[in-house]
This record gives sequence, C-alpha cells and structure tokens, in this order.
Amino acid sequence: MQSKVLNNNKSIALFMEFDIIIENFHNINILQDPKGKSHDLGSLKYDQSWDALIPVIDKIKTVCIKEFFKYYPKWQRLIDSALSELDLKKLYGVAVDFIKWYNDKIKQS
Repeated sequence: MQSKVLNNNKSIALFMEFDIIIENFHNINILQDPKGKSHDLGSLKYDQSWDALIPVIDKIKTVCIKEFFKYYPKWQRLIDSALSELDLKKLYGVAVDFIKWYNDKIKQS
C-alpha cells in the first residue's frame, strides 16, 4: 500500500480516537480502536470502503457543528457533493482534507 494512503489512514484513525500501540517497528504499525481491538495500519480501509469511511464523515459533521460551526456549510457542501456523486475517492479526500485542516486549527488554539 502506498505510504501516502497509509499516512492518511493513520491520520483518520487517530481522528477516530485510535491509539498507536506499535509504530514503525520493522514496518509494523498497530493501532487500537476505542473498543480495544487491535488493527494493523494496512488493514484499515478508509480509502476503499464506504462502511469504514461513513463513521468518519459522521464524526466530521459532529465535530464541525460542535467546534467550528461557522465552517460547517463549507464542509457539508463538499461532503454532499461527494456523496451525491457516489464518489468514494472524493469523499475520502474531503475527510483527509478536513482532518488536516482540523489538526491545524487545534494547533493554533
């Protein structure tokens, strides 16, 4: 799997409150989800699965409404556009862009 996709999936997992258990130990990366289940980073399919990505989109909407309401319409438009086109790659890109933006906003505050 491409390192960019792995890095993006790792960013998404951290946004979803996964913990890093093992990082870059002989190319092994293990994360633990909030329920305590361990996952190899390569097994996370945010870039390939609607089932994996939709909970991320739900959290993005919730975070945006609660913490950054004035930006909600912008992100909602981008999400709606990708969903209306049934474009998983586009929706994944929106999620990655939001998380990068969110992390920058958190660092600024």
